[in-house]
Amino acid sequence: MLTLMMPAAEILTRARHGAGLSVRALAARAGVPTSTVTRIEHGRVDPTWTTLAKLLAAAGTEVTTTRPLTPLTALSTAWVDDGGAGAPDWTRVRAWLAAADHAPRTALAAALAAPPRRGTHPVLANLLAGLAEHLSDAAGHPAPAWTTRVRPLPQAWSAPGTPRMVQAWRASTPPALAARNLIVDAATLVDHAA
Repeated sequence: MLTLMMPAAEILTRARHGAGLSVRALAARAGVPTSTVTRIEHGRVDPTWTTLAKLLAAAGTEVTTTRPLTPLTALSTAWVDDGGAGAPDWTRVRAWLAAADHAPRTALAAALAAPPRRGTHPVLANLLAGLAEHLSDAAGHPAPAWTTRVRPLPQAWSAPGTPRMVQAWRASTPPALAARNLIVDAATLVDHAA
């Protein structure tokens, strides 16, 4: 069973194998370069939800978003430790945010109610708390109480980038994330066609 809480590399590899397709055949069906499929399956690129859905459809895997919104706490494991600094699994985060964008207000409040699991990477815990605060504010209801127990990072965190890129990201970071010392380009949180 494939779920959106699995890493994109695993989702795509399982779907492709289940369809009995080679990397080249899947890429041709989806109309994307073979290197795109390879990079996703090896975890070297974090695909957008649109790209992942397109590849899954080409593998004959139906993607639906009509299920209840998964609790935000399910993203507690959405940290990719690449042996270096590590980073959030942006594909999973964007997929969750896309589902949250279509959820009724009551479902969103319920999905935000539970805190991240113990042991969640501090950057990820702050990202989840900041998203819960941001989404709650946008929906017009108070942030979940657990967000106050997640201490902001002691120093600013951003994905690797040039000083100019980080400066641009800082300018577009949602206030709830900036208050937690996270520098996250708002565009990173939105699914774009790729």
